[in-house]
Amino acid sequence: MPTADDLAALLGPGQAPGPGVRFRQGVVVEWDPLTARNMIMVRGATLTDVPILNTNEAVSLTPGAVVGLLASGRNWFILGRVTVPGTPAAASALALGRTEGRVVHNSESTNSTAYADLATVGPTMTVQIGPSGRALVMIGAMVMWGDGGGFTELEAYVSYAYSGASARGAGDGASFSPTVSASINVQQGSFVDFIGGLPAGDYTFTAKYRVSNGSAFFNHRVLVVLPF
Repeated sequence: MPTADDLAALLGPGQAPGPGVRFRQGVVVEWDPLTARNMIMVRGATLTDVPILNTNEAVSLTPGAVVGLLASGRNWFILGRVTVPGTPAAASALALGRTEGRVVHNSESTNSTAYADLATVGPTMTVQIGPSGRALVMIGAMVMWGDGGGFTELEAYVSYAYSGASARGAGDGASFSPTVSASINVQQGSFVDFIGGLPAGDYTFTAKYRVSNGSAFFNHRVLVVLPF
């Protein structure tokens, strides 16, 4: 178990834990999400590059966030965000790192060459994106040959769209596209996409489908969204 001497290094050269350990609230003025370099305003004074005790929250801190600080002697440490239960800020903090996933097992087809819904829409889900504005999106499906148009092979595309405080339609740049044919009639695949720069809020994600020609069936459709 660490002793007071072990912890002395954390409090700075020559600084031993003093009798006046204090709690304060501060406001984030600047925050670099890649390096955690920061500026925190405390009672009109600015602290620079304050060490962080709860590094799990480092990815979610943004300018304007209220944080709790622990002070000992001349040294300060960020404890984490201060949130009030029942507020949007609290909901955002609780949503951090929460994975949402949906699966549709229905085997349904399309011959649309533009991204479209299948008879059973989705998978689709609504998730909350926090102050970081970032999320990982994973989509997957089993694709089966269903040509019926005399083609020897076709490419099937699985992508996704989202809407909310900002929106983006499905596109080939965020998709996976297996090739199926009469001889190779089943393919399964997945794709992982990173989204950044989203305004905080609720977003609805929906999987979309298209083919290059002919028609294809899509089964075991999966959509996973991980805000962080």
